[in-house]
Amino acid sequence: MSAIRLALPFATLALIGTPVLAQEAAPTDDSATAPFDCSGVVTTLRDPQVQATATAAAAILGELLLDVPVGPLVAVMDDTVGRLADEAGTQAPARTEVAPDATFRDLVGPQGDRMATELATRVPQAMDAAAEVAVAVEKAKPALGKLAAKMKRALTANFPSLPRD
Repeated sequence: MSAIRLALPFATLALIGTPVLAQEAAPTDDSATAPFDCSGVVTTLRDPQVQATATAAAAILGELLLDVPVGPLVAVMDDTVGRLADEAGTQAPARTEVAPDATFRDLVGPQGDRMATELATRVPQAMDAAAEVAVAVEKAKPALGKLAAKMKRALTANFPSLPRD
């Protein structure tokens, strides 16, 4: 059950950045080689309106995900684990008995009703944390650029057949 508790937040958090990713980049001739500017990402992630939209989306998606049938998934996972254990010559763990029509909500139990709401309340903090990571990446760019140049020199010196671009 702990894996299920982890799956829902990660699935929802994976969707949080979609407003940022959905924005079109300004067309440039050298867009493939232009350095990425994190400031737009930081601004978007910290925007209260974007956070409110992401929070609402997380709450809705959380509720929808809680009602996804997982019985067939558990059966496939049990079969796969059993097959892999047989191939490895080991014993598979005991099979999990789950009703074919069971949902995530059924597996989580009484806390399931609070999960989507609790997850949604954490979305703004998660977005702020993601913005901090983007700021850290921006600050690390010069050092990363130097490291990339150093790696390129080392690779081309030790592997002359590698392409030079």
